[in-house]
Amino acid sequence: MPAVQLTRLRFQLAELFTHIGQPERFAAKLNDLLEFYSDRIYRPGEEAPALSMLPQYRPHPAVMRQLELELVETTQNCSETDKITLADILLNDAHLEPRLLGVHLLATLSTDPPEPLLERIHRYASGRDDPAFLRALIEKGAARLRRQQSSRWINFIKSWLASPSQLSHIAALRALVETARDSEFKNLPAVFDITGSLLTSPPPDLQGHLLTLLQALDERSPAETRYFLRQLLTATNDPAGQRLIRQAQARSKENAANSTTQGV
Repeated sequence: MPAVQLTRLRFQLAELFTHIGQPERFAAKLNDLLEFYSDRIYRPGEEAPALSMLPQYRPHPAVMRQLELELVETTQNCSETDKITLADILLNDAHLEPRLLGVHLLATLSTDPPEPLLERIHRYASGRDDPAFLRALIEKGAARLRRQQSSRWINFIKSWLASPSQLSHIAALRALVETARDSEFKNLPAVFDITGSLLTSPPPDLQGHLLTLLQALDERSPAETRYFLRQLLTATNDPAGQRLIRQAQARSKENAANSTTQGV
């Protein structure tokens, strides 16, 4: 990977963003730039690559930071239609990094009306089971939507859970985890309601995700989560649900003990 010389990088970015009005050409030039700064060799002792099954360029973090900044600044006066067109092209790229830039662009879209953004979150989250991409899409791409249209976001998650698609169910649980972790999302009772309904008879393929969700809720609101688990354990007859609840309670007690120890 070539050393990042800021003067050269700024010149390269200036040339790249002259093509912003030609989305397909921009995407091709973007891949050329990422290829120039790529480092596809993982060396022991270095930070591990992002958990992804997609091909990665792995450029220096400074390159991605500058790309993100320039992308937001250059497109701030573009129409929503032009932003969506470019985002779609980037989100369909074969490599992880252009997709992450597409997510970054989605995060700038208006949430009024929410339908264009909802449709893309659904399309790209439901059809691809790549952990790094899905986490970025749900955590960052849907952040404004989650905070500004909280009721629509909750209903959107419910529609995923009502789908027969296993990938949609997994996407829904990942969305709930990121929603629970988001300190700016205020409607936690809605997240507890959905979680409780899932724990009454948890599907085998979602049990690991449900345990992660319960841990996220415990980290966000410990007292409320512990009360919720006690109430649910009494009301649940399903053995799998009871087992998950007890596991979550054990982790919660461990977290509380660790917090007490660290505070001493």
